[in-house]
Amino acid sequence: MLEFLGRRIHAPLGPERLARLAKAPVVPVLLRRVGRVDYELTFGSQLHTPGEPLQEGELTRRIMGTIEAAVQAEPHRWWCWEIFEQLMAADRDAQSVGDPAR
Repeated sequence: MLEFLGRRIHAPLGPERLARLAKAPVVPVLLRRVGRVDYELTFGSQLHTPGEPLQEGELTRRIMGTIEAAVQAEPHRWWCWEIFEQLMAADRDAQSVGDPAR
């Protein structure tokens, strides 16, 4: 679990595991609508270099941090909250069913 927009969520480790397996760098890309039919593609700074020693989950935290920064910069552009709500709901479910902390 990690912190995202002030809540604890379960984030998928698939992108991190795929990058490690493929020995591929990870570069965030943001596609932003800037007009009726125009878009702007922005490449962020590399988040991971192949061979860089990282704890499992660290690259996922970096990826989610990049998404979080994009959402905070322009929250009105993010209409697909259902996806993030599903991730955040995992935390609620974990707390309500068999949570050892309760």
